[in-house]
Amino acid sequence: RFGMRGIISEAHFDCGRNMVLMMRGAKRYILTPPQSCDHIKLLPDPNHPSYRHSTIDWSNVTQASNNNFDKVNSIDTIVKKGEILFIPSYWVHYIISTKYSIQCNSRFGPNENDEAFKPIKKCFERDLGSAIEVPDYLHGKVKNGNVNVNPMLFGPNIVGKQS
Repeated sequence: RFGMRGIISEAHFDCGRNMVLMMRGAKRYILTPPQSCDHIKLLPDPNHPSYRHSTIDWSNVTQASNNNFDKVNSIDTIVKKGEILFIPSYWVHYIISTKYSIQCNSRFGPNENDEAFKPIKKCFERDLGSAIEVPDYLHGKVKNGNVNVNPMLFGPNIVGKQS
């Protein structure tokens, strides 16, 4: 992916795990765990062209304030040339190119853990007013009851208890 300075990728989540290698330049990533979906207003309708995206403009301070962004746990980091960022399944991320950049992504399957989708599912059901199904590709993928995230990358206030 190529990005000119100031280009924004609006807040969204990906179902698969994502490795980002910055080959040139730098990008700012703001990441928040799936448990924060109550405050970020994700579009729950899979038929909508912006499905999985936040309806809030994260660059608009007024919108952020009106939606209690001060209650959202997040990680704000700059990924520079030669660095790699791991984004877990269903983590919402907002990206800003801080200078001309080239990145390479590698996405690999959904998280092995259906638990990672549960907070998003709960928000979607609330917003749609009806139950939704866990995506077919996740059924049978649960291997254990924990999401194993490196606390050195994501910080103890977000990761919580590790096993």
